[in-house]
Amino acid sequence: MPRGWRSSWMVGLPIELGLEPPEVTLLMLTLAISIVTFVSARTNSLQGVVHLAVFAAYIVLIFDV
Repeated sequence: MPRGWRSSWMVGLPIELGLEPPEVTLLMLTLAISIVTFVSARTNSLQGVVHLAVFAAYIVLIFDV
């Protein structure tokens, strides 16, 4: 990915992930949850359940027509 960013910067073209707004929201939510999980000294089952819930929402969005 860094090579693609560098190439697009050199050519002057923007990079598109091809994600719709709900998918971008889930991506940002996943990043935020992951930061909280990895920064904390210990994890618990609630954090795992939250990760699974976000994953389930992503699966629902994949098959939403």
